[in-house]
Amino acid sequence: MDPNTIGTAAVVIVAPYEAMCAGDRISFTFAPTSGSQVWSRTVVVDRVDIGKILKWNLPRAEFLKIEGETANAFYKIEYASGGESTSASQLIEVAPLATEQLRPPVLQGHDGGFLDPGHFPQGVSLQIDPYPTMALGDDVLLHWVSSHEASSTTSVLRVDPSIIDSNMLAFSIGKEWLEANIGRQVTVSWQYARIGTAQNSEPFTLTIRTPVDLTPPVVEKANSYGELQANDALRGVYATIPEAIPLDPGDSVELHWQGHLAGGRYIATQPLDPANPRRFFIPPSAVAANIGGETKRFPVFYKLKLASGILPDSDPFHLLILPLQPNQYPAVRCRQAEGSPGLSLGDVPEEGADIYVTRWPFMAPGQPCTIHVTGVLGDGAGADLILRDAIPVTQLEMEGGELSTLLPREFLKTLKTGSTLSLWGKITYDGNTLIDLKRSSTTWFV
Repeated sequence: MDPNTIGTAAVVIVAPYEAMCAGDRISFTFAPTSGSQVWSRTVVVDRVDIGKILKWNLPRAEFLKIEGETANAFYKIEYASGGESTSASQLIEVAPLATEQLRPPVLQGHDGGFLDPGHFPQGVSLQIDPYPTMALGDDVLLHWVSSHEASSTTSVLRVDPSIIDSNMLAFSIGKEWLEANIGRQVTVSWQYARIGTAQNSEPFTLTIRTPVDLTPPVVEKANSYGELQANDALRGVYATIPEAIPLDPGDSVELHWQGHLAGGRYIATQPLDPANPRRFFIPPSAVAANIGGETKRFPVFYKLKLASGILPDSDPFHLLILPLQPNQYPAVRCRQAEGSPGLSLGDVPEEGADIYVTRWPFMAPGQPCTIHVTGVLGDGAGADLILRDAIPVTQLEMEGGELSTLLPREFLKTLKTGSTLSLWGKITYDGNTLIDLKRSSTTWFV
């Protein structure tokens, strides 16, 4: 036993025994082999104690008195019905730990740090890696030690054939022990003991926090149906963490915009303004790919990262971004036809007519754009020519605010004079859903 690992006292535990009865007297003795003063205490079993472990607090001072020496520890039962039993004596060496500690217990469904009892309504389960020397009759103890002594508990099980066969050791801590420790730190460890040997595990510490109902974030300008007009998101979107969510110094928040995989996702790791840690900004570049119908509704949620651990994701706000009006998209135009009643061959340069489209809402590099021209051939048949075939917008085009291409004179020469020449196009924000650019028409004259 390493006295440096003991707080004010070491907890001595005796497992319940089959013949346990009210009125039994159980005496624990800690007897230094050097002949120093013996420490002994007696408890009398009450009805409420039957079937439960018995504890003594052995002061740390008793270990410090004999540091570097040994002591025998044992207990004696004087039965209320008569007769007595004395346990085997355990030789305890009081010195720094010389053996490697066992692995700490594993709390199922949790990775340590902060624990919200609201997420464990049935309590928690802790699993222990079976130790190599595990044998029938071993006592295995789980210690749940609170910073408030009255909120601590110890569980014990005795290794039986079912444990040997399943190779599994598990303990349960009821929800009452979680609730009793809200706002406190708990250290969890385990140990096994048999006559002649014992070994302790490494501990792990967690903090029991007041249950938090992580309500959804508030998406500004979205209505009660979870709908946001794309027109209200042209310059980006703001989302806020509800005021009811406690944020303490050292806590941080991430806002997750879990939209379309093709450019519609974004994680805001910092608030827009450090003075307001609850308000986050989503750039317009992460908006466009999510515009559409009901199938494009997506979750917006936040992660609260505490100094003591990470909470589960908040409840999501299911957001639908409604499309822009068709007239909000620019038209595909011919520069030589502007301000004229039509387009004539004499107006067209040798390299071809200038076809262009100006910046559209949410325009960004990488968005595919297709431009078509349709007309009527000399024999009356329809004609269609793709001038730009799903070519992504370049950074240069984005900076210039315009896409341009050429309409060859050779194509124009095949058209019927006096017929209608139409220019139109399509773009896509997500690589799949096509959006029409406005159509423009002019009359063709040879």
